[in-house]
Amino acid sequence: MLAKHELKSLGIGSALVLVNIALMLVFARTFLVDVFNYVWSLGAIIGIIAYAVPLIAGSWLGRKGIEQENLGLAGIGISLLMLAYGSFGAGVIGAIETIETQVLVLAVTALITTLITTLAGLYVYWTDRNLNRTGYYSNIAFLGVFLTGFIGTFFLPLLILTFLLAFTGFLLYLIYEVWRMKTEAVSPELTGLGLYIAYAGVFIHVLQIVARYYIED
Repeated sequence: MLAKHELKSLGIGSALVLVNIALMLVFARTFLVDVFNYVWSLGAIIGIIAYAVPLIAGSWLGRKGIEQENLGLAGIGISLLMLAYGSFGAGVIGAIETIETQVLVLAVTALITTLITTLAGLYVYWTDRNLNRTGYYSNIAFLGVFLTGFIGTFFLPLLILTFLLAFTGFLLYLIYEVWRMKTEAVSPELTGLGLYIAYAGVFIHVLQIVARYYIED
């Protein structure tokens, strides 16, 4: 059985994730899809920076707000995260014509991402290893995203590595946040936010694969 703080963390993270997935569907009917397409048309590194900035800022502000018990600051941070993840997801499913298929794609993506999250959780809870370093390794992977993304802007085949590094970075961050939840390293509110950020990061990468399958099919 999970402890009270673990259930609270999962509840907060799950609520934020569900809201953000719903926003993807809503944003898919707005100008944010055009913004998504335009930004990425300028080059991979431009797209990476355009979405990384609000994610980094939102994460920092959200954590700061929770630590300082400043709901306004936390709200601004979470709003930035919702906007970044939501508009990115909307851009990905924007190429899918019907809302029914968009809902199906999001549902399949959520199922796969939840399976990945469950496996990550089982790994954390079945090992006694100190997984604090996974947070450090995830940051290294994210730095690699900027480097390979810049080079990949001019040498497109390298963008496959950029995608893999980004996916790996979020997966390692997910493991790190589950480990923090297990060890009660921080408050349930901070862990819940961290789980949301990590899950949503894995989600948008799985979404790109699932959406491509449905578009090409």
